[in-house]
Amino acid sequence: MKRKNAINWFGVVFGVLMIVLPFAGSWWMLKVGDNAASVAISPFNFDVKVVGVSVRSVLVDYILLFSKITFMIAGVFSILASLFADRWWSAKLLRFGVMKPFWGILTLIIILIVGTIFANAVLPKIVSGMIREGTEGGLQIKINVPFLSGSSKSTIVTGDATVSTEIRTGFQMAFLLAVITAGVGIASRIYHRRFLEKEEIKKEKVEKKK
Repeated sequence: MKRKNAINWFGVVFGVLMIVLPFAGSWWMLKVGDNAASVAISPFNFDVKVVGVSVRSVLVDYILLFSKITFMIAGVFSILASLFADRWWSAKLLRFGVMKPFWGILTLIIILIVGTIFANAVLPKIVSGMIREGTEGGLQIKINVPFLSGSSKSTIVTGDATVSTEIRTGFQMAFLLAVITAGVGIASRIYHRRFLEKEEIKKEKVEKKK
């Protein structure tokens, strides 16, 4: 009699989402003024533009490429593990990538919070110290980057001149997809246990018959 494969459908969906996620776009974006500068980031891309000119790093590009490939491999492993959910090796394949979206989301949020604190509290002092000499009437810089999402005004005051610009930040649709992927991944890991338990019961029955 042909053996019927046990399938973890949560894991199959999770695997497909893991393959799609690296191509879904940026998770978070920052814009300064009317396209004066922008930053778009995710675990798979880091796009910085200043007055329309892209600023890139080869090292960063390789790191992001590695992250993209890792997520895609994890997606393939998850699909294989879920299509053969009652096999002894399925749990190991599933564990390879099931928590990656969750940790990716958590890491991004921590980086954004730390980066915002640095930009608001430390960066103005550094910039003021670098260009204070030679300016008449002093130099005052107030950077106000919104935490995670929102809009605010930042100003530069030197002498009688004042320059003000708007800074907008926010999560993108790809971030919502990442949250969904993380949720499905956790669900697939929990659901996968039932197949392992069934396999253990079968083994115990076989051993008793012997």
